[in-house]
This record gives sequence, structure tokens and C-alpha cells, in this order.
Amino acid sequence: MTSRSPGGPLAVHYQRMPLETFLNELLVAGFMLERLIEPRPTPGLRELDETAYNKLHEAPCFLAVRLLRP
Repeated sequence: MTSRSPGGPLAVHYQRMPLETFLNELLVAGFMLERLIEPRPTPGLRELDETAYNKLHEAPCFLAVRLLRP
């Protein structure tokens, strides 16, 4: 899937899959998981949209991983 920025040529490529599938594919490929983070919204979002802030704070929709290849 690709999301295009309406104001420019930037594209974000993403794929939805179960966490189990995502991590297993990385581990089978030989990577070691060093860190997993679910980024939370910044306090600035609370000022703009408190409902969105609360929703994303309790149920983040992004995942960041730091991997090592031994």
C-alpha cells in the first residue's frame, strides 16, 4: 500500500500484517530484535484533537523496530 502526500511527491510504503508474521519474517531472515517501540502521540496533538490523542495513546497504530544482523 502507498499513501501519497497531497502536497508533494513523498510516498510512504506500508503493509498491514499480524505482528507475529512481521516479527517471524524478520527473525527467519536472520535479524535479531534489539528494540520494539509503539510511538505515542506528542502532547501537541492533545491540543489539536484530544479524542485522536486519547485513541492513539491507548491504541498506537505504528510500530518501529531496531534490528541487528549478527
